[in-house]
Amino acid sequence: MSELKQEHFDKLLECCRSILAVPHHDRKSPWIGKSTRAWLTSVQKGQKTAIIDANPNDFCAEALDRG
Repeated sequence: MSELKQEHFDKLLECCRSILAVPHHDRKSPWIGKSTRAWLTSVQKGQKTAIIDANPNDFCAEALDRG
């Protein structure tokens, strides 16, 4: 198992405190991701054959978040 670097932990803690300092109703989720459609398209990009046999149009076009 790798060792925790103090400077990385301190930066993570700074980010968390910064997020928590904003009132909940004004927060934008820090965990915004891609849409599932964009993700599927990026996975398939440059491939000669489909890695995942699915139609991108069947997937959500909106970005997902974990908020």
